[in-house]
Amino acid sequence: MSNRKIIGRLMVLLVGAVCGLTTGCSSDHTIALNYQPEKTLSVAGHPKVVLVDLADKREAGDAVGLQVGELRGVLGNISAKVFSKDDPVAWVGQALAAELTHAGFEVVNKKSATGNDSPLVVRGEVTKILLAQKGVYWAGSYSTTIHLRLMIQKKGATIFDDTLTATVMRGVSGGRDDNMINELTRALHDLMDEVLPKIIAAAA
Repeated sequence: MSNRKIIGRLMVLLVGAVCGLTTGCSSDHTIALNYQPEKTLSVAGHPKVVLVDLADKREAGDAVGLQVGELRGVLGNISAKVFSKDDPVAWVGQALAAELTHAGFEVVNKKSATGNDSPLVVRGEVTKILLAQKGVYWAGSYSTTIHLRLMIQKKGATIFDDTLTATVMRGVSGGRDDNMINELTRALHDLMDEVLPKIIAAAA
């Protein structure tokens, strides 16, 4: 290998290392989130559930609006932000509706509801959606967190009100869009593992 090629490869590695430490080498990412139901739980009798549109209660200190994540260098500096093409809170709500339908519920989506609308009413507040990548771009790690305050009413009485959380931490090579989508989707599937049994139990 010629000296020129060796120097060229060393320069590529050097630029990559600098990118991992500083803020000037990354650009923001916009990703298309998706979700396919996969849970094996089921409910008897095809009961009706009113699912009220989830409220966005994320705080300004975290990702808000269309933002769902951030990339950081090894020094902790934010080098880029990650945005969803569509409303990420609606994405969580659509995933919940899909899982409930897949489990055998008759799902009725509403912007608001009273206890008289159905024997079973489900509300929720999304308080956090954050994918955080740390480390240099070729060998970073992801920490992905989603928090949902779940509220279930049965015959007008609140029988469940608590915040459920899912956090996924993995080492993933490369700040690629498909990796970010996979990590957010994985965290949402883990959250549905917590949410769905609560609603099925309430329908019993």
